[in-house]
Amino acid sequence: MLHLFCTADFVARGMVEAVRTQPGRAHSQVHVVANAVLRQAAPVFADVTPLAKGGEPHRWRATLVLPARCGAAHGPGEFLFLGRLQLGQPALACAPQLHHWAMVRAAALQEGRGKCSLDT
Repeated sequence: MLHLFCTADFVARGMVEAVRTQPGRAHSQVHVVANAVLRQAAPVFADVTPLAKGGEPHRWRATLVLPARCGAAHGPGEFLFLGRLQLGQPALACAPQLHHWAMVRAAALQEGRGKCSLDT
């Protein structure tokens, strides 16, 4: 997960808004709302913050492709979305919950294994 964080085409923190899985398909479409976009090599996340509401935190939306085996579902909790562009489409590995990423990050920093800035 550390390597993917450092090399991903996009990294964002946010929530799952909706999941669309067609029966028999290997992938799901995951609609996400991000409260922080840490990196994106191409425009994956679109800023949807109304310009008239100065001072409000930014929100970004994206539709990502996720393996159906990950069992993505709409619900509470914040996730770290790490992925790459595959044939121009944003694709994820399974997205860890933010608290799980925090534990991995803390262990890596303590052991000196961070190969890039691990700030989220």
